[in-house]
Amino acid sequence: MSTIRGLTPRERQHREERRSAAAGLFDQGVPQAGIARRLDVTRQPVHHWHRLWQDGGRTGLASTGPPGARPYLTEEQIEGR
Repeated sequence: MSTIRGLTPRERQHREERRSAAAGLFDQGVPQAGIARRLDVTRQPVHHWHRLWQDGGRTGLASTGPPGARPYLTEEQIEGR
């Protein structure tokens, strides 16, 4: 189940764990294609993660939260419609 703003906290946590696993594999020198296979993703996100990792290490791979502007309404206000 997705929230009004995209991913659920559980889905967001799963993605964070996947990026963290990729960081560990980058540290070990595993090729990007191998990381994609191990994490069952395409090479595109691994390439993106690698650039973030090169620029900021593990911190660079941390979630920045959902994209886009913050909603004006709270979850409670939206549910109360």
